[in-house]
Amino acid sequence: MTTLGLPLPRFALLPEWSRPPRLEAWWVAALPATPLPRAEAEARFASVLAASAGAIWRLCRFREKDADARRDLYQEIALAIWQAVPGFRGEASERTWALRIAHNVAASHVGRALRRRRVAPLGVDEQALDAAASAAVSGGPEPERRLDLLARLAALDVPSQQLVLLHLEGLTAREIAEVTGLTPTNVTTRLNRLRVRLGASAASDAAPGQAQGAAPEAAAQGAPP
Repeated sequence: MTTLGLPLPRFALLPEWSRPPRLEAWWVAALPATPLPRAEAEARFASVLAASAGAIWRLCRFREKDADARRDLYQEIALAIWQAVPGFRGEASERTWALRIAHNVAASHVGRALRRRRVAPLGVDEQALDAAASAAVSGGPEPERRLDLLARLAALDVPSQQLVLLHLEGLTAREIAEVTGLTPTNVTTRLNRLRVRLGASAASDAAPGQAQGAAPEAAAQGAPP
């Protein structure tokens, strides 16, 4: 599977993006009753989170710079998953099903924040990314490329961000379609357009550097797949 012809943000090099906060036992115990027996509901809930917590937390990290708001969003998504657990019929994987809920909740969160703050709450957590880039052991410009891609993603509209984030999580076009409600063909078409759009943004950003003597060969090659 390709990654839009852009550098894949290897979240393993961004450890704080892959460590969701622990849901304390008291928090789980305080969750409202569902039509399922409590033990069965908690077992299903734990199974779903085991499959999806990392991706959900990365979504929260991308959506919110503020640490407290980020944790609140994660808990809001977890609560929505808990409430939906009785209706899960296994027609999609647990991960895909949970990510559909997560992205819907996150989109609502963004809408509320826009109305409340009158400014976009979106943006990459620069401090965590800078620390991760500094700690990365790989040589060359890879950390900078990952940071650049995430910064360019932050400039997209929310539906486009959703498509790219799901793609970067490794979901197939069919799985992304299950999350978004689009058709697989539509997903592929939109991702191809986003590849061009993000690539054009990268080329535009690189142009000043070329004028100052950056190697045109490297710019022409672009990011590795």
